[in-house]
Amino acid sequence: MANYFDSPDLCADGEFRTIHYRSLLPEEHPARYIDRFVSGLDVSSFEARYKVGPGQKGRAPKDTKLMLKVILYAIFSRMYSAHRIDYATEHYADFWLFTYGKRISHDKISDFINKHEDDIHAVFLETIYLAHKNNLLDFSALYQDGFFLKANASKKKNYTKKKLKAKKERLSKRLTEVLSQLKEQDTSEELQSEKKSIENKLAQLGMFQEELQAKINARTIDKDASKVAKKEEGTVINGTDSDSDLMRQKDGSFAASYLKVTGTDSKADIVIASDIDGYNDESHKALPLFEQANENCSTIGKKYPQVVADSNFTSASACADFEEKKVFLTGPTRSHENQVRHPEKYTDTITMKYDESGHCVHCSEGAVLYESERYYDKHKQATIMTFVNKEACVGCQRLRDCTKSKNGYRRVKININSPAQTRTLERYKNPEGQRLYKKRSHVAETFQGDLKKNGSFTQLLRRGVSKVKCDSIIHDIVWNLRRILSAKEGKVVWCS
Repeated sequence: MANYFDSPDLCADGEFRTIHYRSLLPEEHPARYIDRFVSGLDVSSFEARYKVGPGQKGRAPKDTKLMLKVILYAIFSRMYSAHRIDYATEHYADFWLFTYGKRISHDKISDFINKHEDDIHAVFLETIYLAHKNNLLDFSALYQDGFFLKANASKKKNYTKKKLKAKKERLSKRLTEVLSQLKEQDTSEELQSEKKSIENKLAQLGMFQEELQAKINARTIDKDASKVAKKEEGTVINGTDSDSDLMRQKDGSFAASYLKVTGTDSKADIVIASDIDGYNDESHKALPLFEQANENCSTIGKKYPQVVADSNFTSASACADFEEKKVFLTGPTRSHENQVRHPEKYTDTITMKYDESGHCVHCSEGAVLYESERYYDKHKQATIMTFVNKEACVGCQRLRDCTKSKNGYRRVKININSPAQTRTLERYKNPEGQRLYKKRSHVAETFQGDLKKNGSFTQLLRRGVSKVKCDSIIHDIVWNLRRILSAKEGKVVWCS
C-alpha cells in the first residue's frame, strides 16, 4: 500500500522553529572539512590589506575566513560563477554552515578574489603542508603535464599584424570621409557620433598594435630574421583578452586559450606546483615548474630528485637545462614517439648516430663523419655542430637515398644539447624509467580530467593573466583538499 505524505499541519511543521545552522550537516560533510581547514589558517596577509583598527577606515566588508570558506566550498561544489555563489549563500543549506542564511553578494565575492590574488598562494602552500602531515607525499618524482583552458575571449577578435593594419586603414579612410562631410554638415549629431566612435576604435587598434609588437618582440629575441618574419605573421592579439593566445585544440580547431602546466606528486596526486600562461611552450616551463615545486616544499624540508614528463617537455634545450642543474629528467622525445607510432616510415632508412665519446657521427652504412664547423642557431638558441665525410659519401651506393644535396655529400647537423636529450631518452627506455613513466598518465592527467570532465570547467571566466593565475591556483587548492579527503576517507590529521 502506498504511503502518503502528511500535510504540514498534521506534521506540526507549521509552527515556528529555531534553525541550528551548525547542526544541519553531518560531521563527514565536505563543508565541515573546508570549515576546519580554513579555520586553522593564518590570514594575517589577507587582513593586512585592510586598514583595520581604532579610528581607521577600510574594514573588510565580510570576515576574511568566511569569504575563503564560501569561495573554496563553492569551487569544491563545482560552482564557478560569482552570481551562482551569491544565490547559493542564501538558498542552499550546506552554505548556511558558513553564512547562517545570509546572502553574500556577487560583487563582494569578486572584489575579494581581485584584492587577494597574491595572498591565495599562501593557502595553496597550506594544502601541501597538510598533505605532508597526512603522509600523502612520497617525493620520488615530480610528474609534469600541460593542457589548454579556453579563455573568455571572442574567436572573431583575434588580430594578426596584417589584419590590424588593414582594419586601421579602413577606419582611417572612413574617418576622412566623415570629416569631409562634417565640413558641410557640422551640426549633424549622427556624423559627430560616428566620428567619435571611429576615433575610439582607432585608439584601441593602436593599443592592440603596441601589445602585439611587444608579444612578437618577446618571442623573437635572438632569433633568425627568416624566423622573425614567420613569427610576425602567425602571432595574434585577442581584442577581449590580450594575454591569451590562439592555440590548436585536440579536435583540430583553434581557440583563444591559456596553457596550464602542473607538477604532481605520485602518492595521492597532490598538485605541488602549477603555472598558467598565454603562450604554448611547455618545454621552457619544465625547469621553472620543477624549481617552483621544490621552493613550495622548502618549509617541509623535502626536494624532488627527478622529473617525469612527456615529449612536449623534453626538448634538447630543456634536457640540457636539467643536466646543468644536476636533475634527472625522464621521458620520450618526439622523434622516438614518431618512430614508435609510424615504424613503416623508418624501415630501410639510413640513420645517423652521434658518438659523444668519439665526437663523431656513425652512419648506418658504415661510414664515420667528423666535425667540419659549428655555428649558433638563433632560432633554436643553441650551437649546431656540422659533420661530413666527403670521401665516404662519394663512394656510397645509397647516396641518393641519403641526401639530395647538390654538393654530392651528406651534411649532418647535431644540436650541442642533443647528448643530454639522448640521455633523457635512455633513462626513459630502461626498466626503472618505464615503471615511472607508466604512472605519468594517471598521476599528471587526473587533475586535468577531473577539472574538465567531472567539473565541466573548460573555459576560464575572467580575463587577464593575473586574474587567470588566481583562478587557477584556487582550483589547485580545492583539488588538493579533495584528494586529501578522499585518500584519508575523512580521517584527516589537521594542522595545529
